[in-house]
Amino acid sequence: MHVHQAWRIYPSLVNINDAKTLVDVLRCFADYYAAEITVDGKRGHFFLYLDRAASTSVYIPPKPPKIIVSQFVQHDSTGSIKVMLVVATNIDRYHASLKRMAVGNNQIRGV
Repeated sequence: MHVHQAWRIYPSLVNINDAKTLVDVLRCFADYYAAEITVDGKRGHFFLYLDRAASTSVYIPPKPPKIIVSQFVQHDSTGSIKVMLVVATNIDRYHASLKRMAVGNNQIRGV
C-alpha cells in the first residue's frame, strides 16, 4: 500500500464523538475543513463513491482558499475504476489549525 496522504485530526477542533468507523472520522474531518467542489454536477466536500476519478471531473472555484482533493482509486480485474473517499480540503484552514496546535513548519510536509 502506498500512503499518499495523512492528516492530523485534533478532537479538540474536529468533533468525532459520534464517529463509529474510520470513514465516519474522515467525514467529520471533511465537514470541518470543507472546501465545496462540484463533481459530475454534484456539489459537496465528501463523496463516498464516484464512477470515475475526481481529478478528471472536478470543478474547483478559481479563488482562494487553496484546495486539495484526495481520493482512493482502484482498478478491478476488468479494468474498471472504483473511486472512493473523495475529500476536498480547505488547506488554508487546515494549516491555521496546525499553527493553532503549535505544529512546527518542519513537521508539515507536502501541503
